[in-house]
Formats: sequence, C-alpha cells, structure tokens
Amino acid sequence: MLNDAIRFFKDFSGKLRFKLSFYAGLTVFLTLVAFTYHSLSIQEQNLVQERVAAALKDSEVIKAAIWNGMMTKDREVIREIVQAIGEQEGFKEINIYDREGILHYTSKHVQNGILGSKGDSEANPLLKNMGTNSSVRYEFADDGKILNVVNPLVNTKSCSTAACHAHPESHPVLGALEVKMPLEGLRRQIVNHARQIYVFAFFLFILVSTIIGVGVIFLVSRPLRNLAEQTFKMARGEYEPQPLRKGKDSISTLWRSFDTMSRQINERTRELEQSRRMYKELFEKVPCFLTVIDRDYRIVRANEAFTEEFGNQTGMQCFAGKKGKGQKCLSCPVERTFSDGLSHRSEETWCTANRAKTVHVIVNTAPIYDETGSVSEVLEMSVDVTRIAKLQLELEKKQSELQHLIENVPCYLTVVDRSYRIAFFNKSFAEEFGSSWGKHCYSVYKL
Repeated sequence: MLNDAIRFFKDFSGKLRFKLSFYAGLTVFLTLVAFTYHSLSIQEQNLVQERVAAALKDSEVIKAAIWNGMMTKDREVIREIVQAIGEQEGFKEINIYDREGILHYTSKHVQNGILGSKGDSEANPLLKNMGTNSSVRYEFADDGKILNVVNPLVNTKSCSTAACHAHPESHPVLGALEVKMPLEGLRRQIVNHARQIYVFAFFLFILVSTIIGVGVIFLVSRPLRNLAEQTFKMARGEYEPQPLRKGKDSISTLWRSFDTMSRQINERTRELEQSRRMYKELFEKVPCFLTVIDRDYRIVRANEAFTEEFGNQTGMQCFAGKKGKGQKCLSCPVERTFSDGLSHRSEETWCTANRAKTVHVIVNTAPIYDETGSVSEVLEMSVDVTRIAKLQLELEKKQSELQHLIENVPCYLTVVDRSYRIAFFNKSFAEEFGSSWGKHCYSVYKL
C-alpha cells in the first residue's frame, strides 16, 4: 500500500501540470511571505518606535508628577505616586535612582534592604555614568519583551537654590527615573497578524495552484498528450500529417512545427526506402560475387550470385569458406584495405561449396566506413574469369603444339621480316645453316 502511494506520488509529481501549478503557486506563496515579512518588520519597527515615544512621554509625565514631592522632600508622596503609576496597565516597573546609582523608590513590592542599594550597572548598562549622562536612553531587555527607559533627573535652578536639599550647580544630573514597560501585548499582536497573513498565503497558494493546474490540464497537457501519441505513431511509421492547426499560441505553433517535421521525415523515409531497395536490388542482382567482410575476416553479407555458387557462408571466415584454408592468406587484399583504407586487386582461386569445382576470380576490394570515419568492413567484388582462364590454358597448349610442329617438321622453315632479316628458323634449318638470328636471308642461304 505504501509503495503504491509512493509510486503514485512520484508519477503525479513528475507530470508537467503538477510542476507548473506547484512552482507557480509556490512562487506566489514565497512572494507573499517575503512581502509579509518585510511589511511586518516595518510595522514592528514603527510600533516599537511609537511605544518608545509613548514611554518617553510617560516618563516625562511621571517626572512632572513626582517633581513637587521632590521639591518639598515629601518622600511618602513620591512613593505613593510611584506605586500608583506602577500599578497601571502598561507599566511593569518604575525606579528612581540618585546620581550615585542608589535606588530610592520603586513600584515593586520589595523586601527591606533593597531600597538604598546601588543599582547593577553591569546588568543594566543604562545606569552607567548616572551622575554625568544627561541624555534620555532606552534598551530592549529580556529578549525584546521589556522596554527599559532611563530619563535623567536634570539639576535645575530651583533645585540648586532650594533650601530643602539643595544640590550644587556642579551636579548637572541629580539622578534618573527608570521606567520598564512590557511589550508582550505588542509582540502578541504582531505574531497574530503574521499568523493570519501566513494562513491567507497558504490558502492563496492552494487556490492559485489549483487554478493553474486546471488550466494546464485543459490548455497544455491534453494537446501535449496528443502530440506525444502522434510522436509514438511516427516512431512506428504509422503517422499521417494532420490538418494544419490555427492559432498563434505556443501549442499551435508546436503542432505546426511537428507536422512540418513529420512531413519532411516521411519524405526522407520514402527516399531512404527507395535507396535501400535500389541498393538491395543492385547488391543481389549484380552479375558478380559480392561479399561484405568484417575485421575478423568473417563474411557478414553475400549476394545471390555468391550464395548460388558457393552456398551460404555468412558467419564463416572468408579463407575457410571460399578457399578451404585454416588461416588467412599471405597476400590478402582485404587486410591491406583495412590497413590503408584503399582499394586493392588480386587474382585468386576459390572452391565451390562441395569442392567439386574450382573458380578463378579477379577480386577488387573497397572500404566501408563507420560513423567515426574508421574502416569497419570491406566490400569484396569478385568477377568469375574461369572461362577466360580455361581459354588461356587452351591457347597456351595450342601454341606449344604449334611450336613443337614447327620445330620438328622435316624441312627448312624461316621467318623473314621486312628488312630481310631472319626472325625465326626451325631446328632443321639450324642444323644445316647454324644460328642465323638477325642475319640477312640472302647472306645465309644464297651464294
């Protein structure tokens, strides 16, 4: 069951309609996700900046609220204000430090001993240089879940001249107000917004993929399937050119190109078939012996004339079948053609299939090249000259008999050329007049 499901998935995922719809939908999905991520980043940055601005504003409000208590040195009023504001929604903690970094007020419910202790400037870098740093500063703590704002309490003229707890003008900063504000709600809002957009992107991916898949099935897959069927028919030689399709789309253009190609292939196929039939007819009917020999000296093909005279020797080595030898000939024209790629000629004597008759032939070879340009086979064209050889032997025999008759005739025989020189004489003449080659006849046998 699992193997069938895996096989079905592989077959389905390999189809063109799946690839087009999936990758098009995936492109839309990734584009939307990237756009969403960019938008959320900008939105988060803007919201954080707004929250920072609000935190700075709130810190100024808190400073204004506790300022009267600081001027009157009413610590209880300051403590109540800090506690009341710290319990409001949107505030996590409010702390007030002096210029030495000692904690005097906090909105937290703390144990005795916490107040009056010095703040940890290593854990909170915003508390460094408390007495000299007059700038408002902030940071994100606890992995961005808390916004920490430190607003310095700047020494003013009213502070330096007040009788309550006057500070000298040489102290530009009296302390700092630290306000910690939670950002969980802001982060949660951003995450929920992102989740909604991602869900929308996913369903949009499904919708786009489905629409593209259906369009591909009807507009692309079916025409391509028909085109593939026609291709298989053409491979089997069954294709017939179809009527030209109208339209300017790519599928119609592809169909027209395929139809043009099929017509050209059919025309070339007919030409090749005619050439093949003509070659076969010529090879089989030519009035001489034709054999094709490979590099192992085996007969690959032979024409009808050779088969009728010497029998079916296809697959046999040429020197064994035609000559009855156990090894290659010493002077082999086929070997020379394989070696130099040229045509060669020789006179040979072959034997018929039953060794009942000897056939004299004149052999001419021609190379047959493969696709790499190397000689792969050799065409051996042989002409039967047995009758001519017999006539030549008979002629030689007659010439020998005539020579014997002339030599032994019981009279003088001479042949004289136009210069009256003796060109030939028989045995009887030589015995009587001696050797007379080239002599004038009148000087030899006339007084």
